[in-house]
Amino acid sequence: MIHVGLSPARIHAGDPVELDISLTNTGAGTCTKVIFTVRMPVGLVRLRGPSKIEVDRVLPGQSVTSQLRVRAEKAGRYLLTSTNFSYRDHLGRPHRETGFAAEITVDPAHDPLPQPQVRVELADAEVPYDEWAIVRGRITNVGAVGVSALTVTLSGHVTTDNRTAQGTLEQLPPGRSADVPFHVRAGQAGASVPVHLDLAYEYGSRRYTVASTQSIRVVRDHVTGPLVRPGSVRPPVKVLILAANPPFRIDYVELVDPVTLQPLGRIRKPALLAAAVFLGKTRLIDNVVISK
Repeated sequence: MIHVGLSPARIHAGDPVELDISLTNTGAGTCTKVIFTVRMPVGLVRLRGPSKIEVDRVLPGQSVTSQLRVRAEKAGRYLLTSTNFSYRDHLGRPHRETGFAAEITVDPAHDPLPQPQVRVELADAEVPYDEWAIVRGRITNVGAVGVSALTVTLSGHVTTDNRTAQGTLEQLPPGRSADVPFHVRAGQAGASVPVHLDLAYEYGSRRYTVASTQSIRVVRDHVTGPLVRPGSVRPPVKVLILAANPPFRIDYVELVDPVTLQPLGRIRKPALLAAAVFLGKTRLIDNVVISK
């Protein structure tokens, strides 16, 4: 006697599932010329695999399994039947089964996982022409889930220091931002120089990528310093140059953070005093760390 089994008996709507159809000989003798054709109900779609199974010989206690890949369109109960189920027993007598039916329960579709939303942009709008400067890439997690293994690279019409060509972050929780510094040198001046930021990160078992092209202003004769807001007065910088013959011409004198090189709005320790002056046609650059 041939018994037909289907597994699994419970699936979720919308999920492709491998459905095992097993033909088992539960009798004491060998069965031959086994034929089984499954009929799919409306709403249960066969994606792959044969709907008709043919086996020449099934020994006592032996099972033969065939797979169908199916997908249910919506939740409910589905009845699978057979239009052609026959075999011969160990004496060669033909048997035709007409009452086969197996039910599969389909549960509602899984709730979709929240998708990550991370953006990357430039945090600085201006750099000097043909000088090394720091440009910050700002990564913001605007989604509802945390992400990990973040890497961001900067490219475009700027030269990047190899040591800071790629920035990394281990994690970025939802609602948080982080800045990644890049040491760059712009060889092209202009009000809108394109810069490319390429971000990659992980969520779950997937790797996501985000590409962003933005513009940065590259200015000649750049004088670094904090912006002076309306109503505020920036204290003057007084420089005393001794024995200035021939005369020096000041390009810039700036107090900056020694790590980020960003201008300081007020004196704090430690700090870096950087200056550039022209002696004739020669441009001299120097700096001193203020630690006391």
